[in-house]
Formats: sequence, structure tokens, C-alpha cells
Amino acid sequence: SMPAAPMPDPDDDDDTWISKGNKDHLLDRHDPNRVAKQTKHISNKSSLEKRTYFNASWNENKILRAIKTGYDQAIAAGIRNGNYIFTYAGEKVTVVIANGYVKTAFGDCRYSWIDLFSLLQ
Repeated sequence: SMPAAPMPDPDDDDDTWISKGNKDHLLDRHDPNRVAKQTKHISNKSSLEKRTYFNASWNENKILRAIKTGYDQAIAAGIRNGNYIFTYAGEKVTVVIANGYVKTAFGDCRYSWIDLFSLLQ
């Protein structure tokens, strides 16, 4: 039988499934640990509480692996545009695909401004 393909490293900048700009943008908006570092600069705190986030216990590598997993499932199912919702490590994740690439992605967790700020401690 064929050997399993190696798991792509989501840290590789030559990955074709997501642009570096989109990767940074989605992490800046939906990784609570990144957002926590921005809290003191954000005046509109309520906007942070309307977003949904990845689980705060996930590091960036786990977030990117989750997104890549969902992306691969969506592409295998013939989805090249639209939202693909799936479960990864017990968490609901939405990957938004446009023209066969990841546009953005987000988890289903909600955090208050205080929750986010407390991640800095």
C-alpha cells in the first residue's frame, strides 16, 4: 500500500492552501491569545465579545492544523466556495473557502473582554 502522505506543516510559507496575509488576519481576529495582546489598544471592547474564537487552550499550530484538516475535508467533498463546518478536537470550527483557498476561519467559543484580558496573566 502507498505510504501515508506526510502531514503538511502549516508553518510553511509556501503552503498553497492559505495566503500568509489571510493566515495572519484570521489569527489576529480569532485566536484569543493574539487578541488578548491587542486588548489594551482596542477602544470598542463590545466588538470583541461579538466575535467567535478558537479555544483559548489551542496554540497557533493547533489552530492551523484544525483549519487545514477542515480545508482538506471540504476540498475532498468538492467544496471550493462557501462555509465548511466541522468538529476538531471536540470543537466546532468554520472554514470559509473562496476559489479553492481558505479565506478565513473561526471557532465557536465566546470570550468576554475580561476573559481575553486574563489570558495575558
